[in-house]
This record gives sequence, structure tokens and C-alpha cells, in this order.
Amino acid sequence: MSRQKGFTLIELLVVMALLAVMAAVVVPGLWGQYTRFNEQQQVERFWQDLSAFIRAERRQGNNVTLHEHTPVLAHAAEKYGLTAVLKVPIMFRSDGMVSGGEISLITAKSRHWVVSVIMPDGDVLIEKR
Repeated sequence: MSRQKGFTLIELLVVMALLAVMAAVVVPGLWGQYTRFNEQQQVERFWQDLSAFIRAERRQGNNVTLHEHTPVLAHAAEKYGLTAVLKVPIMFRSDGMVSGGEISLITAKSRHWVVSVIMPDGDVLIEKR
């Protein structure tokens, strides 16, 4: 009696079912991480554009005050598909001091991010809320 080598149809179907179950569990989690990473990149690029403008103005000896109707803030938010909300103006003085505050950002998928500018030196913290 010789036995044939290989897998039976039942064994192959069981393996395929297990792979399908694993994919159904893993893929949504990975997609969520990918989406969050892309949003974080948008928020960071937004802040890079804004801080480049602020640095350029400070080098010329100008103070910069950000408020909801600051054109550069609105332009940077629009460029990255964000909506910026600033409840309290943030002032960046030419001598390096900062008044501190928060810029709330809303993504196209209605997720909320916050860029916190911490006084007195203007350290920045970006976080999802």
C-alpha cells in the first residue's frame, strides 16, 4: 500500500479559512494605524509650514500673532485639508518668547488634533484627541 503525498481538499480549506479569519482581525487594525500616521504627517507638515513663516518673521525682527483669521494659518490649514481653530491668540515675539496656546485641528475625517505651543520658549507638542 502506497500513500499519496500532498494535502487533501479539506486541509486546504481549513488553512484558507484560518488565513481569512486572521486577515479579518489584523487588516482593520493596520489600516487604522496607516490612517493615523497619514493624519499625523499632515499635522506635522502644517506646523512646519507655520513655524517656517514664524522663524522668517522673527529673523526680520517682527513679532507674529496667530489668531483664527491670520492668513498664513488659514492657508497652511487649507493646504493640508485641515480646519484650524484658535480660541486664544498665540504671540511669538522676536526675542524668542512665546505667549503659549493651542491650535485645534480637525481633519477631513473629523478627527481632532492639537498643536500645543508651550511658553516661554515655544516648545511644541502635537497630539491626537
